[in-house]
Amino acid sequence: MGQTIGIDFGTTNTVVSFKNKKGKIICLRGENNSKSIPTALYFRSKNDYVIGEKALKLADATNIEPIVSFKSHLNENHFRYNVVCEDGSSFKLSAKKATTYFLSKIINSVQDRVIKVFGAADGYIEKAIITVPAKFSPASKEEIQDAAIAAGLSDVELKFEPTAAAAAAYQALEEIKPVTTMLVYDFGGGTFDISVMQATKKENHIKYDQIYTAGDRELGGNDVTYLIACDILEKVNEAYDLDMEFDEDASGLYRFIRQDCYDGDFPYNFYLENVKKIIDAAEHVKIDYETGSEIINIQTESGLESFDYQYTTKQIERIIFPKIARTIQITQESLNHIREVGIEPDNVVLAGGSSNIPMIRTELERIIPIEIEAFDEITELISKGAVVLNENSLNEVTNITSNAYGIIVSEGNIYDKFETLVPINTPLPVKAERTFYLNENNQQKLEIKLYEHDIQNYPNAKRAIHKGISVEQVYEINLPNGLKRTETEIKLTFVFERDGSVNIKVRVFSKGVLVNDEEVTIHRDSNME
Repeated sequence: MGQTIGIDFGTTNTVVSFKNKKGKIICLRGENNSKSIPTALYFRSKNDYVIGEKALKLADATNIEPIVSFKSHLNENHFRYNVVCEDGSSFKLSAKKATTYFLSKIINSVQDRVIKVFGAADGYIEKAIITVPAKFSPASKEEIQDAAIAAGLSDVELKFEPTAAAAAAYQALEEIKPVTTMLVYDFGGGTFDISVMQATKKENHIKYDQIYTAGDRELGGNDVTYLIACDILEKVNEAYDLDMEFDEDASGLYRFIRQDCYDGDFPYNFYLENVKKIIDAAEHVKIDYETGSEIINIQTESGLESFDYQYTTKQIERIIFPKIARTIQITQESLNHIREVGIEPDNVVLAGGSSNIPMIRTELERIIPIEIEAFDEITELISKGAVVLNENSLNEVTNITSNAYGIIVSEGNIYDKFETLVPINTPLPVKAERTFYLNENNQQKLEIKLYEHDIQNYPNAKRAIHKGISVEQVYEINLPNGLKRTETEIKLTFVFERDGSVNIKVRVFSKGVLVNDEEVTIHRDSNME
């Protein structure tokens, strides 16, 4: 009998879990016995690469930029990365392909570990459950699934990160109520999600209902690190009369480093070393800032110089407050919403590595008058929860839509307006129907675009070209010959499934008679920035 693994595929770090022979859920260890593996790639050549901590160490040693944050760029139909290899060669790489490369190494590593635990007969990976953010789009989820299959997995199931966190937390609670409502605060490296989950236990059956979700797909722990790094950078520049800069539009920590920002007299590799040291120091301070002190050896024209700085806790909290405040604002809005319908959380569950920031607990306690659950291994919670969800075949999960979905309709001669088919926070599965008409006689094709609207972060977005509204699915329908505009109706049924996938059924009527009935092939596109 094969084994099931849980993969918390994160923007910054990835955690993999599985059950040992004693039934205890354990994590795959990375370098230095770490339970999280940096989500990073480093290419020695096009066909020779490493991942994780080793990738970052080699990048530091060679000053070759690693490939990071590719999870944030799934569903982008272009080659996101210009990869420079250690042997001097180069090639272009999409985020989906980067995900395949990374997961392939992860699978090989966990496969070796599972075989050591169970032996060759039972130590094969039968199934993988991969977690994704609550506000991840259907197309991005599909790309992860495709990448995982291409990496060697045959049975892949996706679960939302907050659902997995709630499952692990519910299992760990000392006192399990028949019905427990949990507010999951999930702050990862690249995304932030709030979900209200309700766990209902009946004998050996547990039902997990997602009641409400909110978040910001463009806010993560990396943004907090960036604020601290900018403050350190300013102090270093002032102390040594340097002119170093970061890329403000960085999509990952190593994307902060830009060659075209360098404008100094000393070699660029010195500049590169300095900003990497500053980023590393900022990451350390972010997690544990009780002392707030670091010593960085800065390279100047005259050689290495020791830069010793010290922050008070209040100074650090003042620097990072804008990003933390945004997460608290979203949390408060979520609380207000569920309280309007008579729901109050029994527990608050912290998930995601960035939830370890001390200030977060303080701010949450200010707005939620209940004790926050103190699970020792926050970074492992989601990965272990994925395994928990698979433990009992009777477990049931009900998800909701994380964004609004709809189509674009013409509004006069001004612009194309977003029309909602399914509102945000609608329980899945759900069905929506619309009727369309031909533009001309004997029309051969009809193109229908299904859009996703991130209405919580971009409430005023109404147009297809506006940031916050993306083309999620494109349906091209082949029509029978000889149809007349005034006699034809096209009835579309959109079905949003429990797992977040979207299917469409097309029925074409001519003079009230059904002349075409088919499922439509899906083509993906996106204009989400």
